[in-house]
Amino acid sequence: MNEHHDSAIATPPAATTSGPAPLERRIAARAKPVRHPWRPARALQFGRRLLELIRFSHTVFALPFALLAAILAWGLEGGTAFGARPLLGILLCMVFARSAAMAFNRLVDRQFDAENPRTAGRHLPARLLSVGQVTLFTWAMAGGFVASTA
Repeated sequence: MNEHHDSAIATPPAATTSGPAPLERRIAARAKPVRHPWRPARALQFGRRLLELIRFSHTVFALPFALLAAILAWGLEGGTAFGARPLLGILLCMVFARSAAMAFNRLVDRQFDAENPRTAGRHLPARLLSVGQVTLFTWAMAGGFVASTA
């Protein structure tokens, strides 16, 4: 009788070691894993690194010279009339072309930059940005340049 009493109180082993219930397993199977959640701080850091890679501050410094050339061209006889659209096109072409050229230069020179102690801390040798990211950025800037010429 004592044996019967002990077996009645004990929980069956299948209930304690079986893991999640069937419903929980089905829900977990349907759930899609989140690979890389979007984080604003991370996106801002990535954008800042790209701007540092191409020395965007130098692009801003060069813009007045491009605008001066445009003003001189508009003043020529038979030149294009001044307008907001040509002005915007000049600004966009300047930014996109310089950004594509600088990023391409960083890609091409990454091995030399890694060997030189002065440039070893740049984004590609220091692996702050990947070759794929910079390549994609270069193509995007080149595409932006072509699109802004229309």
